[in-house]
Amino acid sequence: MSSSVIINPNKANNNPRIDFSGNAITAFIDISANARNIFELGTQTGDISLVTAGTDKFRILNNGNVGINNNNPGYLLDISNGTMRVSGGTNPSANYTGIIINQYSNTNNTYGPQLAFNIYNSGAGYFYQGGIGISRENNVVNYGSSLILYAGNSGTTTGIEGLRINSSGYVGINQTNPQYQLDVNGTFIVANSNIDASPTVFIKGTGAASGKIGLFIGNSLTTNTISYYQPSTNIGGFGMYGGGYWLNMSTTGFYIHTAQGVGPGSGYVFDVNGSARIQGGLTVNSNNITLGTSAGSTSQGSNGIAIGNTAGQASQGTNAVAIGNAAGKTLQGGNTVAIGNSAGGGTQGQYSVAIGFQAGSGTQGQYAVAMGYNAAQVNQSGYSIAIGYGAGNTNQGTTATAVGVQSGSSTQGQFAVAVGYQCGYVNQGQYAVAMGYICGYTNQGQYAVAIGAYAGFSSQGTYAVAIGQNAGIFNQGTSSIAIGNNAAYSNQGQYAIAIGQAAGQTAQPANSIVINASSNGLNGIAVSSTRISPLRSGTSLTGSGSVYVMLYNSTTFEVGYSSVATVTAKTFVIPHPTTPTKYLVHACLEGPESGVYYRGKGEITDNQQTTVYLPDYVDALATEFTVQITPICNHPNNIPTYGASEVANNQFTVYGPTGKFYWLVQGKRGDIEVEPDVYTTKVHGNGPYRWI
Repeated sequence: MSSSVIINPNKANNNPRIDFSGNAITAFIDISANARNIFELGTQTGDISLVTAGTDKFRILNNGNVGINNNNPGYLLDISNGTMRVSGGTNPSANYTGIIINQYSNTNNTYGPQLAFNIYNSGAGYFYQGGIGISRENNVVNYGSSLILYAGNSGTTTGIEGLRINSSGYVGINQTNPQYQLDVNGTFIVANSNIDASPTVFIKGTGAASGKIGLFIGNSLTTNTISYYQPSTNIGGFGMYGGGYWLNMSTTGFYIHTAQGVGPGSGYVFDVNGSARIQGGLTVNSNNITLGTSAGSTSQGSNGIAIGNTAGQASQGTNAVAIGNAAGKTLQGGNTVAIGNSAGGGTQGQYSVAIGFQAGSGTQGQYAVAMGYNAAQVNQSGYSIAIGYGAGNTNQGTTATAVGVQSGSSTQGQFAVAVGYQCGYVNQGQYAVAMGYICGYTNQGQYAVAIGAYAGFSSQGTYAVAIGQNAGIFNQGTSSIAIGNNAAYSNQGQYAIAIGQAAGQTAQPANSIVINASSNGLNGIAVSSTRISPLRSGTSLTGSGSVYVMLYNSTTFEVGYSSVATVTAKTFVIPHPTTPTKYLVHACLEGPESGVYYRGKGEITDNQQTTVYLPDYVDALATEFTVQITPICNHPNNIPTYGASEVANNQFTVYGPTGKFYWLVQGKRGDIEVEPDVYTTKVHGNGPYRWI
């Protein structure tokens, strides 16, 4: 194709233009093209290239990519084998440059593209004030790259690396080979200019030789410090420093001390040289422990422990323990224990124990024990024990024991024992014992014993004993005994004894004995009487053996049986008049009537007669009197004969010679049915002592 040059080909708009054509390429220079008042230099189809010394220095491809020192740019701006420089300031001489973008390589080929800022060329080399670079790692191109930020090094041409991000995502500060997400080689300082000009946080390395790094919080390196160290003692650890003290944390435990690197004492995981305190919370010193608002706040004794709001607040004794809100709050004695809300809260005696809500909360005596909700709540005396809800709640006496819900609840006497639900509930007397369910409930007398459900329930007398369900339940008399279900149920007289089911159940007379082994109740019948049920009757109470008579000695009060077998005889026993080692046993004279007798001695002095006077009630008591006269003589040849009149007006006359005689009068009181029918007759009593 021929080449041509056409000047001003477009006369229609009068714009200057030069067209060049040749080799199928058309280029042009157009001034104010299309009335846009711009200068155009271009081609219709090809590229634009600026050439010096026969080499492309600047090229624009027809796709818009621009190359500098690159005749085939692959990007909108593609610079090859060179450095881009931006100068600024009032003296843009050759020595000063604002920005340089270049490809830098050293002999190891470890660096890549760089972006440098504020460059000074002294002629001997560049001094970098700051920059960003990409480096290849481990001298191998395909290993990946690191992003590097570097600063200038005064007087040298080598930049100082400040921050690096490697291909693993690790960030290194003054660390060319970071091994962690953030790897800092040197001191890290955080300052708050709004507070003061001094830094508030330091992270400082003190050298590999000492094996220490430090985190310093404050306005200097000595005010507050946290450091990791490996001292010469080789215990290893972590230390925190502030206010003159170090918290040394080693492989063996924690130790608070004035010196760095000191480990805890042998056997201690946490060791404090001095006092330790958490304001409003935990206080630990060489002798005491407190935890809670105002706990142990005033005059706490040595070795005291107070945990809880106001626990052991005032004058807690030596070796005392108070745990819980207001536990041992006021005047807790030495060697005491108070655990629970308000337990031992007021004047707890020495060596006493109070465990539970308000247990022993008011004036607990020395050596006393109160365990349970409201146990011994008010005025528990010394040496007493109250265990259970409300046990010994109010005014528990010295050395008293109350075990069970509300046992010994109010005014339990000294040395009294109450074991069981509401036993000895109100006014239990001193030395009294109540064991069971609601036994000795109210006004149990001193020295009384009540064992069993409801035994001695109300107003049990002094020295009384009630054993069994409902035994002696109401108003049991002084020194009385009731044993068995419902025995002496109500109003048992003093000194009475009731043994067995419902024995002496109602109003048993005083000094009486009732023994009942039957299914029916058996009451007492009279004062000083004895009733026993049942007694088996028969000629032989033991089958084929002999039957012996029960004997009673009114002098010795001994009960036994006769030495001679008898068959239904009515006997009585008296002391033997001449042989003290024996009894004298007599039997009753029996007959088919109810009779009386009177006997005596008389004398005739006038050789005629004499009158014998009987008691003045004899005529009214009996009838059909018989009179027997027995002469008294001293010679067998002189035996007198006497006769007697009938008994009349309570007297009779004896006739005969002068002499002495004995007389016997017998009378009939009434008739009895001698042979009654077995099937129609009701017999009372048992054994030989039976009657119709």
